[in-house]
Amino acid sequence: MRGLLKLVMCEFAKSSACLNPEMCCKGTTAWLWGKVDEFLDTSACGGILGQLETTCPFPYVFTDMDDSYISGKDDPRNPRWEVGDLHADHDGRHGWKILWYGYWKKATAEMKSEMDRVYRALTANDALRDWTALRRFCWSHPEAQANLRSEDESNFYLVGEVCNFWIRLIAQPKECSLYLHMFTKDEETK
Repeated sequence: MRGLLKLVMCEFAKSSACLNPEMCCKGTTAWLWGKVDEFLDTSACGGILGQLETTCPFPYVFTDMDDSYISGKDDPRNPRWEVGDLHADHDGRHGWKILWYGYWKKATAEMKSEMDRVYRALTANDALRDWTALRRFCWSHPEAQANLRSEDESNFYLVGEVCNFWIRLIAQPKECSLYLHMFTKDEETK
């Protein structure tokens, strides 16, 4: 991409149409790549986005599985530490809408309250307010990509006060989804 952009700018400069030599070739290319970097830079993200991690700090929750079936789940194997989950969708026009959410019997009122706070913070105007913000955030963290074939799906993690959270973001043009999985930190609650 950079090579093609440089070639186009060099052809433009050769055509004598360039009125400002500082903007030709390297200047314009550098300016364009600066704009790309500026768009993708979310390092200054405050709030909850600045707290998200791309490497799971609690991998044990994904290895300690329960084989009992939980109604509504496609996979009958569930992490023993999971105490609730939520799926929200953004249609591009009307904002975020929770499609379903559930808490296991072992989820306390404090856990439910924290999950609600995390969801509200993630979908706030200064966070993932719409499809563009979600996609921009995911693109700025290629290391969070779920797998090499899927650039539209990213995984983030948050260590909360009472629970840990796995945040799965899907940013496709017609499907903008947020999956929020809540895991207890308490050995006895699992």
